[in-house]
Parts: sequence; structure tokens; C-alpha cells
Amino acid sequence: MAVLEAEGVHKIVSTHPIFVEWLHDPIKELSHMKSKGFRGFVLLMIFSFFAYGAAAYFSLQWARTKFAGA
Repeated sequence: MAVLEAEGVHKIVSTHPIFVEWLHDPIKELSHMKSKGFRGFVLLMIFSFFAYGAAAYFSLQWARTKFAGA
């Protein structure tokens, strides 16, 4: 809405507007985003470790029952 209003008031055309968000402390914000991303990465790594372990366990159980008589 602000882009449309500025185009009308100032009689300009903005084909690709860029929106900027000013921060009080950008270094602190980047540090927070970095720690949040790293924490998410570690949690997903732990979750995938257990998920792959469970998949391997159930695959082996299925293979034992399927090919036990062969």
C-alpha cells in the first residue's frame, strides 16, 4: 500500500520495490538467528539419527521374518 501511495503522490513508477527493516542492534539479531539456526540443526540431526536407527531396526526385523525360511 505504501508503494502505491508513493507512486501516486510523487508520480513515479516502482517496478521492483525493496523493503528494509531497521533494527536497533543488528549484530545481536544476527547472533540470535545464528544460535537459533544452529540449535535447530542439532535437534534435527539428533531426531534423524533416531529415525534412521528405527528405520534400520524395523527393516532388519522385516527382512528376518521375510527371509527366515530361505
